[in-house]
Amino acid sequence: MTMTQYTIPLVVVLVICQTTCTYGATETASTMTNTTGGGDSGHGDGGHKMYFFFGHTGITVLFYEWKIDSVAALIGSCIGVFAIAVLYEGFRVWREMLMVRAHDSNAASQSIELLTNAKKSSYTPDFIPSAKTRDQICNSMHALQSLLHIVQVLVSYGLMLVFMTFNVWLCLSVALGAGTGYFLFAWRRPITVDRNEHCH
Repeated sequence: MTMTQYTIPLVVVLVICQTTCTYGATETASTMTNTTGGGDSGHGDGGHKMYFFFGHTGITVLFYEWKIDSVAALIGSCIGVFAIAVLYEGFRVWREMLMVRAHDSNAASQSIELLTNAKKSSYTPDFIPSAKTRDQICNSMHALQSLLHIVQVLVSYGLMLVFMTFNVWLCLSVALGAGTGYFLFAWRRPITVDRNEHCH
């Protein structure tokens, strides 16, 4: 008798707890679905697609203000991305040309300095290499190359993010722009090994 008195209230409490937990979980899932605009919002028309598609609406490129909602906007965006990719290839070649010119200038000045020191004395103090290193770091050309490196990183990753919209037309614009830029500028490249690429 005593066991029955304790068992019935315990069963009732367990049933109430189970019902409450189930109802709460359902309400939470419903709230999350309504807040995000659907259970598959990350892959629907309003979200970011993770597959290649040919659409021309609901596309946001890099900035919130850069939205594509029509064919004309898509065509204009493709032209802009194509031009940026072409200029990016030219920018890389220009950086390499500056690096080669700076290297040739440093090599010439070092040769002149070595010849001058050889005439004065056959002994070279140990502190000269550190002074040369400091001069190589703290010069205007190295500072310019550092700024250009920042610009190149920003543009290269920007093009990568444009490609990651997975819109086929924008991806083709990036690829064709890079190919056209390479065709127009790469024949002037003074360095055969590419040292400035960030998105391989």
